[in-house]
Amino acid sequence: FVLKQSHARKGQAALTIVLDRFVGLFSMLLIAALCSLLLLDQILASPPLMLLVFSTFLLVVCGPPGAWLLLWLLRRTDRFPAWLTGRPGGRWYRLLQLGSEFADCFNSGKKQVFMALGISMAGQLLEVGSLLWIAHHLSMFVTPAKTFFLAGPWAWIANILPISPGGLGVGEAAFDQLCQWLSPVAVSVAFGTIFLVNRLFMILATVPGLLFFLFRNRFLPDAPEVASIDSLT
Repeated sequence: FVLKQSHARKGQAALTIVLDRFVGLFSMLLIAALCSLLLLDQILASPPLMLLVFSTFLLVVCGPPGAWLLLWLLRRTDRFPAWLTGRPGGRWYRLLQLGSEFADCFNSGKKQVFMALGISMAGQLLEVGSLLWIAHHLSMFVTPAKTFFLAGPWAWIANILPISPGGLGVGEAAFDQLCQWLSPVAVSVAFGTIFLVNRLFMILATVPGLLFFLFRNRFLPDAPEVASIDSLT
């Protein structure tokens, strides 16, 4: 929607959307990695959990340097040979130009990125808190609270996988399985219900955004002039 606006700064628009996704993903992985240190006994007793936690730490440790290297390369697209940049005006050429603008915006706003990461961490912890609140009110609080800080983030990551519409059922199954693995004793509780209720609350929270999108012409009557990226921010 933003990229279609004639006066939009496309690099900044792309940076806003992409960073929102990647910062959110990284903050979830970081929470899962830190909380896994409190659950070493259960993790070491389960090979699937050991593999999952190993993958978590690998992504947390290797992700930022990999992203930094990619951005460093994108800032130097003007030095790429012609065979790599493609035909001027072509789709690949325009994509590299957008990536270069994206990298320049990131380089000049690193402080804001770290602030966004902190806000994202706080938001993800509130999400885990909502899982704990739901579990308490559904009388399903039969596993230590710290297990939710590992099961919750990985269930949300599994929910991203394009297996079903909106990840429906995938996140619930992942959350249930992780809680079962992390429970100190065998329990017969439908942990997936907790994730499902949380999903319903999140859907309700996004209704204002849906209403804005459906009736955006009323909010932005002079779209070409008003809907530039500067006006939206």
